[in-house]
Amino acid sequence: MTPMDIALQYTRSFVENLLRAYSAGVLLESALRQGNLKFPVPVIPDLAQHEPPAALSAIVGRSPAMYALSSLIRQVAPSNCSVLILGETGTGKELVARAIHSCSPRAAAAFVPVNAGALDEQLFASEVFGHKKGAFTGADRDKTGLLELAQLGTFFLDEVGETALGHQVKFLRALEERKIRRLGCTIDRAVDIRLLAATNREPEELIRERKLRPDFYHRLKVVTIRLVPLRQRREDIALLVAHFLRIAPGRWIPAEAAVPLITPRAVARLEAHDWPGNVRELEHLLESAVALCTGPIDENFLNAALGPEPRITSTTPVSHRKRLADIERGILIEHLNACGYCVEHAAKRGGLALTTFYAKCKRFGIGLRTSGA
Repeated sequence: MTPMDIALQYTRSFVENLLRAYSAGVLLESALRQGNLKFPVPVIPDLAQHEPPAALSAIVGRSPAMYALSSLIRQVAPSNCSVLILGETGTGKELVARAIHSCSPRAAAAFVPVNAGALDEQLFASEVFGHKKGAFTGADRDKTGLLELAQLGTFFLDEVGETALGHQVKFLRALEERKIRRLGCTIDRAVDIRLLAATNREPEELIRERKLRPDFYHRLKVVTIRLVPLRQRREDIALLVAHFLRIAPGRWIPAEAAVPLITPRAVARLEAHDWPGNVRELEHLLESAVALCTGPIDENFLNAALGPEPRITSTTPVSHRKRLADIERGILIEHLNACGYCVEHAAKRGGLALTTFYAKCKRFGIGLRTSGA
């Protein structure tokens, strides 16, 4: 059995258990209420143990791009090499950086993220490299920088193109000589860190604009990971929806509160959207839906939030009707298998009337036994 065969078998089993009820306008109702799912969604299983490492469990997806990403994270994590993560805003660059750290031998030490675009030049230097008392006005005590706090761990530099060129030289020294110097200090301090960096722009473009030093870029891109935008992996959207709805209690709403249902047409509407803000945009939309919807999350709410539904043409990349039918058929079979093909129990498990369950099985050509044995 090839690795892809194992991945497909694992994914099929997971998806059948994940989406409990598309019928009657209900998605995930019985699964969420029974609490018998394991979230976040795992990615490709380890070929030796057939179980995903916990560090990768937050990376949700079953598309080829996500399988490849999971595999690359495992390959690069054990080393100390620098990694440059490229991707549009909202694709999960920090999530990938955290997964690399968590899969690495440095996992027991700190993961320290810094967004270079959020700090001005002097504040960045003080926060990252530290300073000596009296180094500048207001420096009334010594300060340990974030690079020192990341000792033996991982330092994640987000929006690397916003880092001042002078600071890039200091990062180069930290990587090559494993030394830094606090502001106002003449003594070097030893540091042992792994540097991961990310940007939502093309590095060559940043170099042309003199925002990224070529030597720093080449030092960073020992390994480059490029994240795929959500519009190029639409098959992952249903899993992402399930994931965010599953973790909504205690995060977006009180832990004991009911999670709104979502209709099949609403899922299809989400799959048709281009998601310029990627996974972050989807997450925020679902958070809004959970807060505002008094009934099921449906296409009317989504059309108001996202704009008019795009017209489906023969060139539309995803056949929503076929996708929903395939998923619904798999769910019915999963209910039957779980109940030993006892139709009464399977219908109850799926939250359907017995006549409705029979009608759906007939529609999808699912043969039924006369006994639950």
